[in-house]
Order: sequence, then structure tokens, then C-alpha cells
Amino acid sequence: SILIFSKTYTQLFMRNFLFFLALVALPLASWAQNYPTVTIEDIQTNTQAELAACNDTSSLLGDTVTVYGTVVITGGLAYTANGRQIFIQEGNGPFQAIGMRFGVGNNPTSPDDIWNLVPGDSIKVEGAVERFNSETQLDPVSVELIGAAPVRAASVPVSDLNDDNLDQLMETGERWEGQYIEIVDVVVSSVGVPF
Repeated sequence: SILIFSKTYTQLFMRNFLFFLALVALPLASWAQNYPTVTIEDIQTNTQAELAACNDTSSLLGDTVTVYGTVVITGGLAYTANGRQIFIQEGNGPFQAIGMRFGVGNNPTSPDDIWNLVPGDSIKVEGAVERFNSETQLDPVSVELIGAAPVRAASVPVSDLNDDNLDQLMETGERWEGQYIEIVDVVVSSVGVPF
């Protein structure tokens, strides 16, 4: 009877111990975030009616998401006050690019620091959709280098961006925000400091 009691007690202990481990593991597993995967186009696209009303606010503003993109500028070369910034894009069409800026403090991202990225790096980004100086951007939580991809420019007429009075054209220009584009048949008449 001691042997039977011991075996039953051991089985009961093991079941309870496994149940206890499962209870402890559930909260730990929830710490690993699984942000919804969206496209850059999902973040950046606005309707023509919204753009005509000068509303270019992302419908995902404030959300933390996962996106994939290709780096188009070497990390650290883009001008930004108190931050690390690069630009990424999915393709070379409208609403396919976004700036990525780590805010005040210049803290590195992990596992890969955005200042170490170069054009053509294909990355996975988890980040919050935010606005900075009236532009939609990602504030990265994590950045992971996953491969390489070609960087292609879109050919855009300057008339999509500005009118003859140099006023910005929201309805046709907003879709190129953060995008690597090529403008042909223009003459640069002046360059404003510090850009």
C-alpha cells in the first residue's frame, strides 16, 4: 500500500506541477508581442477626398504594426533633429514608402541598428505609426535585417509635386511622401540651408 500511495502521489504531484508551469508560462508568452502585419501602402494611403481636404493622416496612426521594406538611404544620412532616420519602401509606386525615425535620445534599435543599414537592405520593422513635422513615420520598436532587394526609383513629373507658384499639390504629391523618386527635366535654381 505504501508503493501504491507513493505512485498515486507522484502522479498527482506531476499533474499539479505541469498545471502550475502552464499557468506561469502563459503570462510570459504574452510578453512576446505579435503586432499585425500591414503594408506600407496600408499605412500611407489616403482617399482623394481626404487629400483634397488636406487630410493626410494615416488611418493607422497610433497603432503598432509590423511592416517589411527595403532601405533606400544609408542610415544616419537623413536630416532629423535629435533622432535616427532612414526611409524604406515596398516598391516604386504611389504610397509605397515611409520614413522611419527613432526619436529623442538617438537610441539604437535591435536586433539591427537603423544607422548600420544601407540601401538594398530588406528589413522587418515593428513600430508605432506616428507623425513628425506633418509626415507619417514609423517609430521602430525592433528592426531585423532579413535579406537584400533592389532599390528602384519612380519617375515623377515635378508637376505632381508643386504648381507654378511652388505650392505643394496634396492630391497628387502626397502619394510620393518618403519615396525614392527621380525628377527629370528640371533645373535647380537654389538650395535652402541646411538641406
